[in-house]
Amino acid sequence: MRRLILVVFCAVVAIVCSAQNNRIVNGAVFTIDGIPLSTAVLKAVGTEHTFTPRADGTFQIQVPYYVKSMEASAEGYLTEQVEIDGSYMVFKLKVDKKYQDKKAKAEEAASVAAFEKAKAEEAAKVKADEDARKVAEAKAKSEAAAKLAAEKEAIAKAKAAEAAKVKAEEEARKVAEAKAKAAEAARIAAVEKAKADSIAKVKAAEQARLDMLKKAKADSLAKDKTEKRESRIAAMEKYNQKYRNKGLVHNLELNYNYPLVGVNTVVYQNYGVRDFSTLHPVEFNYSIGYRFCNWASVSLGTGVTYDLVDLRNYGDKFAHAYETQSHEPILNYSNMSIPVFLNAKFYLTNGSIQPMTSISGGIYLPIPMSQLNNMLLFDAGVGCNFRVSKRSNIYVIGSIATVPAMEAGLYDSYSNESLWIRRRSVLSPRIKVGFTL
Repeated sequence: MRRLILVVFCAVVAIVCSAQNNRIVNGAVFTIDGIPLSTAVLKAVGTEHTFTPRADGTFQIQVPYYVKSMEASAEGYLTEQVEIDGSYMVFKLKVDKKYQDKKAKAEEAASVAAFEKAKAEEAAKVKADEDARKVAEAKAKSEAAAKLAAEKEAIAKAKAAEAAKVKAEEEARKVAEAKAKAAEAARIAAVEKAKADSIAKVKAAEQARLDMLKKAKADSLAKDKTEKRESRIAAMEKYNQKYRNKGLVHNLELNYNYPLVGVNTVVYQNYGVRDFSTLHPVEFNYSIGYRFCNWASVSLGTGVTYDLVDLRNYGDKFAHAYETQSHEPILNYSNMSIPVFLNAKFYLTNGSIQPMTSISGGIYLPIPMSQLNNMLLFDAGVGCNFRVSKRSNIYVIGSIATVPAMEAGLYDSYSNESLWIRRRSVLSPRIKVGFTL
């Protein structure tokens, strides 16, 4: 079926492509006297495509754009070729005199042949009459011979009938003896059959008793199974009436991250060392999705991530040096991001308290007008969902996530290094508190 669909699709595409590479040509074919020639043959010069006009001699056809002229031909007329210029094409075919002379000679030869054929048919008729006479004489002779043979056959049949009668009487005697023997055998077989039927009846009664016991046991097991299944269905219906397990959901979520690995930058300034920038981002998200059943939901969301520690809070010397030596303000490098993600949640049990797993994937976008790059977002964790009412849930999840972190460096005038600020993705433990409506 797939191959047939593929072939039909390719054919349709070929037809559409062919139609886009063709143009429509209109015109008519007449004799030099203005009589329509519906028997003419039109051909696109340079191709093998041929066409025939309508009964009134007119035509409307599609030809490829590369065809520059058309030619018209008909039996008894000279072929004419006309260039395609976009206007209405008119062919006026002239009579082919050589063809007319040749046709007249052919008609004369056909007349002579017809005369010879009539002469030959007359001779054949005379011969046929003679042959019929001979056949009639032969038929009369054969009928006489057949009559004689019929008389001989009648005598032979009478003798055969007498012999058949004697043979039939003998066979009837033998059949009577065979019937007597068969009747005795049938009586013996009937006795044996009655004995076998009695034994089979006893066995069938025993088997019926065993089948009845087996069926009663199976019915009891089936009844227990049905009752258990109906009990589970009733429990699930009661659960579904209490909590909504399918439909559109809205999620509000607050996240706090603490670095699994500290993010520090060493700043060399006046031969001193300073630790710089520790990751403590807070993230607020909103997502909308769909809960397919009691076990799974998928949602699409966005929000804002902000590092509680700002670059501008790390010393006057760094801020002053960066603002005076850079074309961009420090604000453009602040660690504020916009997460865009797809989240899937899987609930492991029924009930008002549900252990769950959560996985998210997406991207961290920097704030508009900043010089920061995009970062990959990934989050996987486990937690618990608390069903508060039919529509609302509260959940807590502990997870490991990738979070964008800032790095910056400033070197003194004794080095030839310039100021730098960059952002990279680090692995961080995360605690989530969310509300589902």
